[in-house]
Amino acid sequence: MPTIKLIATDMDGTFLNSNKDYDRKRFNRIFQQLQAQDITFVVASGNQVAQLQSFFPEDIRSNIIFAGDNGGVIYHGEEFIDAAHINHDTLTALINYVETNYPHVPIVLSGVNNGYIRTDNSDAYKENIAHYFHKLIEVDDLQTFQEDHYVKLTLETPSELCRNLIAELNEQFGDQLNAVITNGDNIDINPIDSNKGVAIKNIAQKRNISPDEILAFGDSGNDLEMIQYATYGYAMTNAYQDLKNITHLIAPSNDNNGVLEIVEEYIIKI
Repeated sequence: MPTIKLIATDMDGTFLNSNKDYDRKRFNRIFQQLQAQDITFVVASGNQVAQLQSFFPEDIRSNIIFAGDNGGVIYHGEEFIDAAHINHDTLTALINYVETNYPHVPIVLSGVNNGYIRTDNSDAYKENIAHYFHKLIEVDDLQTFQEDHYVKLTLETPSELCRNLIAELNEQFGDQLNAVITNGDNIDINPIDSNKGVAIKNIAQKRNISPDEILAFGDSGNDLEMIQYATYGYAMTNAYQDLKNITHLIAPSNDNNGVLEIVEEYIIKI
């Protein structure tokens, strides 16, 4: 087995099962092994850091690196490390474009400090999105910018629209932004130079860790760069086919503890 020094995992559809939970006792045993072997554990997700932190008790959370908003916001435990910002003029143009051409598509604007949604969104949408954004503020106008730095836009799109809209957005804004499919048929839009792969690369290089020492897991389009960067980049059995097409490494499904199964194969010392 190769020597692993960093493990990075997506959450929804990957580390978390369909009940939005994981085998906590089993993970706690594994995490003790990670700590004993000085292996860095990174949670890399499109979700907000505050939401990601909530899945782990404080004693474990303090030793995890959180790459939230697809790597756009980095925390080590509770400590803010870095963020990648969307240019103000580009952000204004993007919001204008979506609100003008797709007025019925709900938008979440992700800042370093909070997420923002329009007050006129449906109560059902607000309730659903609150599962992924634990710090969420309602505003009348998304372009009345708050005192925050903005890192991502999330669109909830009908499945029949999703891929065409991704192509359209990347054609219109592809020199500055990147739109990808994530979490069902949602679309995440980040700065062109901000994704999970960039985040993992930066985290690893600061620790003198090479791609040959990285184990990574994902299931969706926003995991692509991370899976490509890690030598041992696994797509889940339940992953989108686009992701499976770029790696021969396939992990059991999220409902069969796929991440924990593979991690044990690599790092558990008998």
